Amino acid sequence: MGAITGVDWRLGLRDAELTGTLTTDRGTLALRALVHDDRSVLAVEVTPSAGERDFRWVFHPADAISPRAAFKPLPEGYRGNPPAEVAEHDGVSAAVQPLLAGGQHVTAWRERSGDAASAPSHSELNRDPGVN
Repeated sequence: MGAITGVDWRLGLRDAELTGTLTTDRGTLALRALVHDDRSVLAVEVTPSAGERDFRWVFHPADAISPRAAFKPLPEGYRGNPPAEVAEHDGVSAAVQPLLAGGQHVTAWRERSGDAASAPSHSELNRDPGVN
C-alpha cells in the first residue's frame, strides 16, 4: 500500500455504516464498513484502484491488559494475559487469547476476494466460563 495522502469518509449514524475513499500515492481504496445491529460483526468491503490492487489486510491482536494501565501504575506483581495465538480454522482466521481470570477472548475473520473487492468479516466473542 502506498503512503496515505488523503481520507474522505462519511459515517452514517442511523445505519452504522462508514463509506468513503482512502487516497494514497499509488491510487485509492474505496471503503464500505457496516456494523451489524444484532450480532457482533463488522463487515468491510474495499475496492482498490489499479495502483492499490496488491493491498493486504493485516490484523494485529492487541495485548489484553487492565484498563487501569492507561491512567495508573499497575500493581506490583501484575501479570498481563498471555498473547493471542493466531491460526486458521477451515478458512476462518482467529486470534484466541486465554484470560488469566478464566475464559478467553476471540476475534475471528474471513476474507473473501472478488474481481474488485475484498470483504473481511470480523467478529469478536468474549467467553466467560461461568456463563452459558
